[in-house]
Amino acid sequence: MNGAWGTICDDSWDMADANVACRQLGYTAAEAANSSASYGEGIGQIWLDDVVCSGSEEHILACGNRGVGEHNCGHHEDAGVRCAPPVRLVSGRGSYEGRVEVFMKGEWGTIDEDPWDDNDATVVCRQLGFPFGGVGFKGAHFGQGTGPIWIDDVNCEGQEANLLHCSHNTDTREDSHAEDVGVACNGPLRLVGGEGNYQGRVELFMKGEWGTVDEDPWEDIDAGVVCRELGFHYGGIGYKGAHFGQGTGPIWIDNVNCHSEEAKLIQCPYQTDTREDSHAEDVGVSCNGPLRLVGGANNNEGRVEIFINGTWGTICDDYWDNDDANVACRQLGYSSAEAATSSASYGQGTGQIWLDDVQCDGSEQNILSCANRGVGVHNCGHSEDAGVRCEF
Repeated sequence: MNGAWGTICDDSWDMADANVACRQLGYTAAEAANSSASYGEGIGQIWLDDVVCSGSEEHILACGNRGVGEHNCGHHEDAGVRCAPPVRLVSGRGSYEGRVEVFMKGEWGTIDEDPWDDNDATVVCRQLGFPFGGVGFKGAHFGQGTGPIWIDDVNCEGQEANLLHCSHNTDTREDSHAEDVGVACNGPLRLVGGEGNYQGRVELFMKGEWGTVDEDPWEDIDAGVVCRELGFHYGGIGYKGAHFGQGTGPIWIDNVNCHSEEAKLIQCPYQTDTREDSHAEDVGVSCNGPLRLVGGANNNEGRVEIFINGTWGTICDDYWDNDDANVACRQLGYSSAEAATSSASYGQGTGQIWLDDVQCDGSEQNILSCANRGVGVHNCGHSEDAGVRCEF
């Protein structure tokens, strides 16, 4: 801080504080919060004292403290942490599966297969943010790694928060990379067969395989949970009858009955007896909120159209200004707007006019977060369609 490195006093230092520090450093969690200069005394400034984190903060300075440079400590009270070694999955089809590698002693290495099972995989998946279990693989299923084999004889009970909390040993002299372990974590979703990443057949990854969801009694509340899980926070429309085409492979769940507040589809009540179901009943969703630009000479400009209730429509130019255009451009992946245009400067759209009187403050991440009259409520014609020109 202020151009100088300094320490943190151990008064009130605990695991919540250590977890924040470790996450800030790029680790998943802390294994220990150390006090009394257990890693040696620092020199110079003591920058923070009486640090009290809730554990959810992204940065140690967001935690309660006495104030920068305010303390009643000596360096014999310097705080420390031991962070949980990172785990990663390599050579899978996505972040949810792959060869398990652990970072120890400054180097990534693998894990031997004895006696690797689904309990061990479940702990790895939980550590990586997939809390619904997983499947373990042996025999270098995801390819052989290189470098050290750090541990073997892993024996998790399944409830551990970190793989290294499970019993294991480090004598791997007789092991080979032909025995590297892997996992496939349950729960990821994808949409298949739609126009873009905002719509399609719902597919769920479980037991190492993509499969579908049966339509009974699929409705918009269930679709809203799927959309939220995929990063679309403004609801969606549910479809039955294989609207986006029939899938293949297993039908994993049916009788889904979400209550709308769930963060993930797999948190909703459901059944797994799908023996009487068929892919003719595969469900789909269309998520609200995506934007596109239409009618411009280049990809970065055009009439702003928004996808709501399964249909593209326009935005009226009443109150449309640079704050609104900046939000639209950022949502589309650009840095900001060069211009907010009005009076259908990129041509008139057709069909729905979804939004009117849009008034953003400029900080929103999605145009639907901005004040407006309400979806589908307007007093405009397409001669008033709004547009933008975005900066690359």
